[in-house]
Amino acid sequence: MATPQQAQLALTLAPPPPAETASAESASAARPSSELSTRASAQTSNQQLWLCIYFPYLPLEVVSQSAEAQSVISDSMPLAVTEEIKGRPHILIASRQAHAAGVMTGLSTAAALALCPELTLCPRQISAEQRVLSQLAQWSYQFTPKLSQEFSQSLLLEVKSSLMLFDGLPLLSQRIREGCQQLGYSPRVSVTPSPRASWILARSGNNIQIDHVDGLRSVLGQLSLASLDLAPRVLQRLNKTGLTSLRDLWRLPRADLGRRYGLDILKTLDQISASQTQLLTTFEQPQLFNAEQDLPIAMESWSQFWPAVQHLLQTLVDFLQHRNAATGRFELSFFHANNARSELIIGLRKPSQSLEHLCLLVRERLNHYCLPASVIAVQLCTDSIQPYQTEERSLFEPHRSHKNHSNHKSHNNNQHDESWQNLLDQLQARLGPDSIQTLQLTNDYRPECSQGYALYGDGKSKLNTALQSSVHDSSQSSHQTNQTQPRPNWLLPQPKPLRTSDYQIDPQSERIESGWWDQHPIHRDYHVATDLNGSRYWVFRDLQQLDRWYLHGLFG
Repeated sequence: MATPQQAQLALTLAPPPPAETASAESASAARPSSELSTRASAQTSNQQLWLCIYFPYLPLEVVSQSAEAQSVISDSMPLAVTEEIKGRPHILIASRQAHAAGVMTGLSTAAALALCPELTLCPRQISAEQRVLSQLAQWSYQFTPKLSQEFSQSLLLEVKSSLMLFDGLPLLSQRIREGCQQLGYSPRVSVTPSPRASWILARSGNNIQIDHVDGLRSVLGQLSLASLDLAPRVLQRLNKTGLTSLRDLWRLPRADLGRRYGLDILKTLDQISASQTQLLTTFEQPQLFNAEQDLPIAMESWSQFWPAVQHLLQTLVDFLQHRNAATGRFELSFFHANNARSELIIGLRKPSQSLEHLCLLVRERLNHYCLPASVIAVQLCTDSIQPYQTEERSLFEPHRSHKNHSNHKSHNNNQHDESWQNLLDQLQARLGPDSIQTLQLTNDYRPECSQGYALYGDGKSKLNTALQSSVHDSSQSSHQTNQTQPRPNWLLPQPKPLRTSDYQIDPQSERIESGWWDQHPIHRDYHVATDLNGSRYWVFRDLQQLDRWYLHGLFG
């Protein structure tokens, strides 16, 4: 998606919209917009409503938002997008300034430069247009789950089931139109029960809302046959016979029309009038996020291109919020000259969709990240997309009743856990992914090998009660066992020899014999010992050297 600066430039360069045709005015007059979403009848209860978002200036808007154009194009510079026709470049669409200088669609590039010598020519970027349409389709999922890219430069949304959620058709259309303009695109929005009719009306320059099948023929009848997207040969034959509008076709006998001009024209007419259902290819929502932002110049420091990173994060958050999802891991890539690339992987302890939290983590990592070379483009992608888990909250205010004390306590615990997880994320981002560790039990009965360190929160750090019980089971299999024998909280790195005369040793013992499988066996009797000051220690006697005593741990 475009940055706010790119969006503003694209809207400024777009030519002025054409005046709506008389058919649009008559349709609006015949049916007030306030009644479009409220009228209901038995005939229309099961019909669909297709909202078409047509982008007439998409080639110009895509070119003006590219990194190459951003470095040379201003809002006062005439610009035109070219497309080859029979091997020769012609003007496809011209900006507002070029249009004022006389540059029109269909002119050759030579004629356009003769009219406007300062004109900037850019070839059409079809692949970039398709990528933008896919991004706009993902954005449109917030309005309906059923949409299609069946027709060129447009999106089709089935909005019948969404009218109540968005307070009617007029407000929904207005919200979609304003949202597209904020993204840097000037749409035309038309709504009819037929997807093809909605596309034809929007492409013809009309912003019409028709919620009843009976109103289609009267509005569509005044459109020219050129708007039907028929084959050029068929359109030429129709013009030669004096047929210029849809009304002329509907007046002809259906059988004769199909016999003379083919069955495809009958199929098109049936789809337009919604008398025949048109099967559309449904847009499949991708299960990953991938966005890239080109930089106008090569930049040496991350602080220089931080607005681009922040814009990508905002796009990611919008992507997640529209799907009620969150991400637990994402990858930030930096592209350098000579196709070099460096990556920065950021993981979260708890999946999040908070822009503030994601920006904070990225800034912490970038503060300690050394760029190997200047950056010309930034990419953000993630395939770790999970359902968003909302925070549990009390239905009533906690301070109004003593009965809600437990709910209030649970709410505070949830807030504390979320704050704690965010703090750990920040520490890992600042100190490194392996900086936070915790003790864990290991499957070994020797005291010096029974615990180790693991990354906090990776699932292995949780103390397993079954493992604890296995330690006791091991004690039962030894020669002498006492399950209530205390264990110290601190162990020395290595057992230290001691003199028994300095300690009072409890005769009760715990025998541990283990380690035969790795050539480091132990045969020990552990006792609790007390010194002259009353401090308690964990000591053992080596069963293979009965006169040798060692200090191994300290009790708190």
